Amino acid sequence: MQEIELTQQDADSFEMFLERADNMRQLSYFQKYKKRSVTIGADQKVTKIDEEIPTEEAIVAVATLLRPFYLDNEPVHYLSVNSKLRRICTKIDKNDWANILMTHREGYLRTLKYSPIGITFQGKKLTPKEILDLFLYGKYAHHDMEKHKQIKMLGDLLPIVRFLLMHIVDELFQSIYNTANVYFHLRKNYSLVIVKPK
Repeated sequence: MQEIELTQQDADSFEMFLERADNMRQLSYFQKYKKRSVTIGADQKVTKIDEEIPTEEAIVAVATLLRPFYLDNEPVHYLSVNSKLRRICTKIDKNDWANILMTHREGYLRTLKYSPIGITFQGKKLTPKEILDLFLYGKYAHHDMEKHKQIKMLGDLLPIVRFLLMHIVDELFQSIYNTANVYFHLRKNYSLVIVKPK
């Protein structure tokens, strides 16, 4: 079996990445709430909103597990892990795997940049990254009072923005889980050898 040399730190990071991605996959957010929708209608100048979305508890759970993949100082930071895995795949001539990783990296970055629905709030168009930051820092994973106030000020836009948040989470998770799957196959098909950092 061909060997792949890894530092202990990278091996630990990859293992944690795989474990956390699998933990996310098992959440009720993905298992129980597969169908999500927001219906908005107007009847006699009254806006009616009907939502079919995960519970607040399910959203909090997925946001808590997503956070370490998103923050760049975490050992499971998605872009760092993806980059290291791509280098390994290129080094062992698994360019098809490296290309798969690059495709998922591009998808991850595209998800944070482009939205399927344009939302303008206080005269400014919100990017998906800003929406994710708003909810992670203002509601689910941190307690940023300014972002919390901004969420409250969304008013009638809240159901649409929350629905977009779920779209963003779903797309980011696909990139995370597929990247974890590449590591799973590396681990399964190669002998991982721990070496000291150079």
